[in-house]
Amino acid sequence: AILGELMYARNCYIALYDAAADVVTFPYFSDEREPTPPPRKFGRGLTEYVLRTGRPLLAVPEKLEELVRQGEVQRMGAPSLDWMGVPLKKGDTTFGALVLQTYEEKPLYGEKEKEILAIVSQQIATAIEQKSREQALQESENKFRAVSETTSGGIFIRRGDRFRYVNSAAEQLTGYSRAELLAMDHMQIVHPDFRILLQER
Repeated sequence: AILGELMYARNCYIALYDAAADVVTFPYFSDEREPTPPPRKFGRGLTEYVLRTGRPLLAVPEKLEELVRQGEVQRMGAPSLDWMGVPLKKGDTTFGALVLQTYEEKPLYGEKEKEILAIVSQQIATAIEQKSREQALQESENKFRAVSETTSGGIFIRRGDRFRYVNSAAEQLTGYSRAELLAMDHMQIVHPDFRILLQER
């Protein structure tokens, strides 16, 4: 919707590259003629050209023909008249591409639209990176909980004088319920003879 206020953007997609699997996926794909493509191995399409070079590309018909002749790209999908793609980057690493294309003779894309798309791509790259961090954190937390809830060792996480997390084994070892442990001062589960020693350590 934001791009549509700046230029023709009815055919727009985001491609992400998984270097470990050497696969390109399309988490966002809106197109007048093509359905969302399935994940594919890294190939010689225009999308991969942007991913490979890490540079914006405005592939008007003449430029596209030149790239095909040079063996840099192969035609894929419905033929577009104008194809414009910019890299999505984290630092110097290209992890995706933002692409717009047209099937009609008008409107056409030019250098101005390519510059605007490059600016917008920076915001999109930041948003994708943030989302990826959130998903990685959630996955890490899920793994931690899976391990901590099945171990026989008591696990206590505290901040200040309160527990923020205790596992099932901690309940069994102390005789307190999880709710009771989270509500009490953490020193209450330590025998008075050992509290000073524990604080020193």
